[in-house]
Amino acid sequence: MLPSLKNVAARFAAYEARRQAALTAIAVERFRLEHEGQLPETLAEIVPGYLSAIPLDPFDGKPLRYRN
Repeated sequence: MLPSLKNVAARFAAYEARRQAALTAIAVERFRLEHEGQLPETLAEIVPGYLSAIPLDPFDGKPLRYRN
């Protein structure tokens, strides 16, 4: 049982990264739909209107990266 517990943190971080990326992608799409197809230049443009805060990357604790 111990070897399987060893990977729990890594699996959780991977799940959380996918979840945060999905929520961010939805917020970016909502922004695009309301701004005539224009994508935000940075994630700061969609806070607080579409996201309450820029999500943190669970692997390094830094703000989620976004490229337009």
